[in-house]
Amino acid sequence: MYMEGESGVTIDACATVSRLLGPRLDVEDVISGAYRLEVSSPGLERPLFTQEQFRQYVGSKVRVRLEKPLEKGIRRLTGELSISETGELIITTELGPVTVPFENVKKANLVYEF
Repeated sequence: MYMEGESGVTIDACATVSRLLGPRLDVEDVISGAYRLEVSSPGLERPLFTQEQFRQYVGSKVRVRLEKPLEKGIRRLTGELSISETGELIITTELGPVTVPFENVKKANLVYEF
């Protein structure tokens, strides 16, 4: 489980959420069988899962892995993120912009540049 906060996430905050949430999950029996609850910050190279998250990071550098390859067998893209009016992702790579339907994204994350 990832958690975020406007002023960042501390180890103490993660521990508090884990301590409060763990027993609640057990009582409600939300997860059948054994499980391990891990609470952390998504980090600098945070994964992106939803279209809302992609919109939040327009202009940022991203790395995207695709479900189905594009022309020429391209499955991985790295570049600056923008979004079309129709909701498709546009990744501007070294070779130019590449349009990717959101449904074709297998995995994506921010790329932190030092």
